[in-house]
Amino acid sequence: MCRTHDLYGMKSDRALCREVHLNVAYRWFCRLEFTDSVPHHSSMSRIRDRFGESIFAEIFERLIRHWQEEEE
Repeated sequence: MCRTHDLYGMKSDRALCREVHLNVAYRWFCRLEFTDSVPHHSSMSRIRDRFGESIFAEIFERLIRHWQEEEE
């Protein structure tokens, strides 16, 4: 969900959780079933505070490189 936040320019964790709750495409991207609950916005903030933004950026960059290598 954090990558969705960055990719689609969400303004806040509240907006992210609301969009993921309402939008089927976001649910699919985040691998959430219709019956799955969306994490509370405060959980997203705590996760980011605990691990830091840099770890999420690093994971995202590695995923992009991996997908680029698969295409070659």
